[in-house]
Amino acid sequence: MKTVPISTRDYHYLPGRFRVGVPAVRGNKAEADKLAQKLDHVAHIAGYINPVTGRILLVYNPKYISPHAVLKAVAHAAANGRTRGADFAVLVKDTYFGPSNGARNGRGRNGSQSKAAQAQKKPAAAWHSLHPERVLELTGTSKDEGLSSKLAQKRLALYGPNQLQEGTKKTVIEMLAESLGGFMPKLLLGAAAVSLFIGGTADALVITSIVILQAALETFQGYQAEKSLAALREMSAPMAKVVRDGALKEIPANSLVFGDLIQLEAGDRVPADARLLESNNLLTDESCLTGESIPVVKDLEIQQKLEMLTADKLNMLFAGTNITGGKAQAVVTATGMDTEMGKIASLLGETRRDFTFLHRQMESLGQRTTKLVLLSVGAIMLVGTLQQRPIIELLSTGVSLAVSAIPEGLPAVVTVALAFGVQRMAKRHAVVRRLSAVETLGGVTTICTDKTGTLTANEMTVKRIYTDDGFYTVTGEGYLPDGGFYRDNKEIDPMQHPGLNQLFLSGALCNNAELKENTAGRWSVLGDPTEGALLTLAKKGGVCLDSVLAQFERIDENVFDSTRRMMSVVTEDGAKQITVHSKGAPEAILERCETAFINGEIIPLDNTRKKAVLAAGQQMAGEALRVLALAAKTAPLDDENKEGDLTFLGLVGMADPPRFGVKEAISRAREAGIKVMMITGDHQTTAEAVGRELGLHDQGTTISGETLEAMSEERLAESINNIAIFARTSPGQKLRIVRALQKKGHIVAMTGDGINDAPAVKRANIGIAMGRSGTDVTREAAGITLSDDDFSTIVAGVEEGRTVAANIGKATRYVLPGNWGQVLAVFLTSAAGYATPLVPSQILWINLVTEGFPALALAADPPDPNCMKHPPHRPTRKLFSDDASRRLIYKAVLSGLSTFGLYAGGLNYLGWSGIKAQSMAFSHVVASRAFSIFDTQGAGTGKAKNPYTLPAAGLSAAMLLLTLYFPGLNAVFKTVPLTLADWGLLGISAGVLGRLDYWLQRKPTQQRLLPAP
Repeated sequence: MKTVPISTRDYHYLPGRFRVGVPAVRGNKAEADKLAQKLDHVAHIAGYINPVTGRILLVYNPKYISPHAVLKAVAHAAANGRTRGADFAVLVKDTYFGPSNGARNGRGRNGSQSKAAQAQKKPAAAWHSLHPERVLELTGTSKDEGLSSKLAQKRLALYGPNQLQEGTKKTVIEMLAESLGGFMPKLLLGAAAVSLFIGGTADALVITSIVILQAALETFQGYQAEKSLAALREMSAPMAKVVRDGALKEIPANSLVFGDLIQLEAGDRVPADARLLESNNLLTDESCLTGESIPVVKDLEIQQKLEMLTADKLNMLFAGTNITGGKAQAVVTATGMDTEMGKIASLLGETRRDFTFLHRQMESLGQRTTKLVLLSVGAIMLVGTLQQRPIIELLSTGVSLAVSAIPEGLPAVVTVALAFGVQRMAKRHAVVRRLSAVETLGGVTTICTDKTGTLTANEMTVKRIYTDDGFYTVTGEGYLPDGGFYRDNKEIDPMQHPGLNQLFLSGALCNNAELKENTAGRWSVLGDPTEGALLTLAKKGGVCLDSVLAQFERIDENVFDSTRRMMSVVTEDGAKQITVHSKGAPEAILERCETAFINGEIIPLDNTRKKAVLAAGQQMAGEALRVLALAAKTAPLDDENKEGDLTFLGLVGMADPPRFGVKEAISRAREAGIKVMMITGDHQTTAEAVGRELGLHDQGTTISGETLEAMSEERLAESINNIAIFARTSPGQKLRIVRALQKKGHIVAMTGDGINDAPAVKRANIGIAMGRSGTDVTREAAGITLSDDDFSTIVAGVEEGRTVAANIGKATRYVLPGNWGQVLAVFLTSAAGYATPLVPSQILWINLVTEGFPALALAADPPDPNCMKHPPHRPTRKLFSDDASRRLIYKAVLSGLSTFGLYAGGLNYLGWSGIKAQSMAFSHVVASRAFSIFDTQGAGTGKAKNPYTLPAAGLSAAMLLLTLYFPGLNAVFKTVPLTLADWGLLGISAGVLGRLDYWLQRKPTQQRLLPAP
């Protein structure tokens, strides 16, 4: 039996999933679909079949099914179809499931594994359920010495670097070839070949040059976008502190291997998945992975449950997350594609080239143009044969018709219009990866956005304080220590309120964060954002942090844990007085409080006051504030009950404030007919409060991830238009939301920064990644990356996208009537028995130069001030509305008839020579197009002035004069100089045509090409 071997390229194994090549489905979507349907019925297996590469990605639960059983299932499913399943059945016995690089290392001749290979094999273990000593044993690591450098190098060679596998990168040549692969470029290159065949070498060179220029522009933009993304990846590339050979070293994170012993502290990015061995007050920000914005408290407790959600594995650290507080030592359990981040990245599949409305319509336009050329040439050949005209003359006329019909400059105009939009977006902090993304963004009907870091600043800020039996309001945003304090709507001086002063002091001392100001005057926090908010509050209240930290020496600390739900710090001042400062959950703090600090006095804290404090905390929680209680006491050094008999100081309520300008941006989007939908992993109360503040609450209801999970696909699609906020959502649910919106006909933009957002970002019509806080996985899946992570930039991008669509419409309305008019003029003169009025070189000069410059000027039109006051264009619209089509035909007929009339009349009644008549026809077309540019620009709804249109018209006129009066160009373009009388006649003919066009433009209509949204 003939078999197809599995090479390392075809076969890639990881515990719980592997890729395997199936040659029979490569390039055969029908076979791939059949195989996928059969595999859907196999329990414990899920997967994705790519018919382009012929590979299957299979994900399975090794607890219930073995790798051999998985392959047998594939073999059985494939054997029932045309796929050669029997070939796989042979391979099942001999396949070695070893290291993650898929290589079949260390096998003897009899197929058994060598001892060396077995020693290097990664064990598949539930690391969170194992004792630390067992973890060290399985990873082959010493807690004191770490790995040896020699062993680390072996593992690095075996498993590969600690980095995500990037998608296949196209070379510049491949990108250029892709740009030249469209129908219009092929059509234009075909015209160049015909011109070359009949001796028009100059014409062929001009056509080929414009095609290559257009492709070069598109290739350059793609290359620049890839460079920008590479720079972002370089900025985010972390270093790692690792113990090797008994010494602490700092190495590039991509050099980490399975079993490395790493050390982490506040401010570090976790470089790989790891099991904690030591932890001191450790807090991590896992929002990029789980969507939860609140820091996670880590501990060393062994968890008995084998199957757990990633967010619940509290003794594990995950690649891409950040340490916000404390210190830790951990052993690496997974690197690269084996990490939780890598698992999500592997499910994204290969990127498909998307074809937008504009791409499809331009391809259709090219095909219709080809049909027009063939019909016209056929008709001319038939009429000419009946008239017994020379075949050479007919071929020359046919070439003129072909060159007339093809809008050589239009692809370049489209590319330049998109490039203008890309450059404007770059100035507004949006890096565009694909030119088509600009157009797609202009047609967006729904923006799905994350909350933390996109709508909000991702900076915790204290908003409310409860102390002295009353509420205080605090103003100011972020970590900037600038704001005021208000009680009963009146501003107060916090220094005159002892209760506030004591609360500020304890908040600053019971703290492990650090508040910093950079050279640009921007304040940031190193450590837990919550503790940073307390430092900012103290500084706003007039506390000098440096002085306080110098005066009070920390002598002990009880770290926060999930059981006590509080943290305490013991300090000693210059007078040797010992003070305990505590913060934590209100219920936990109140249980340990016997007294309260009210109006500068310590009074008993009875049940009535405790109930009042709890009620105040619930009121602040209802405002979506995160509530902390603070307490303190003086205690002797020998006090064993440091956290007992505390004095309650007050409550602080903090929130992550909205970004500056986001509320206004959402309002602009709403005015433009775009719905903004928040999809967040945060709690429903928090999401609703932010939604109310930003004006999202009245755009629909709020549902939780739990409610969403219970909804069928049909029910979700029915309800999706009435929902504005999704809270506590998972990555899979985000994907369901995008699909439901698309099912209802929406053009969806999905923003994301975390790894958990990547599948939904890829699925959306336009994916938008965050440049600062985003992950590489999400950036790879997105079409646009925001370098400032600001939601307002998205709305600005929509404006640019709509501007690009409108400008392409203006340029196309300008170009096409001229081309069609030339076709009509050539056809009429040939049918009447005259020689062609326009030779190929003249037509090319018109299409590429005298029409090209004004068309490019129209492509650079500034945004219409009213473009965001219209609803988005329909994705099913036609390129031309019926009325727009009629107008274009009117203009083309007027242009063709006037050119034919001038040419034929000059020959018959004015005694012109053939070359003089051709010169007049050529000049008439150029002059009439120069007049047309101003009418075309005014056809839109905008009032903005384009500074390029008048110079472009002047440049076209100058180019015409060169062809008429420059001796060297007379022969090339077959022209003769014109007299003043000739120019007077041209002014009348072009002016009359312009007036007729103007009259047509004044008729009430709703025409639009690529209508402004």
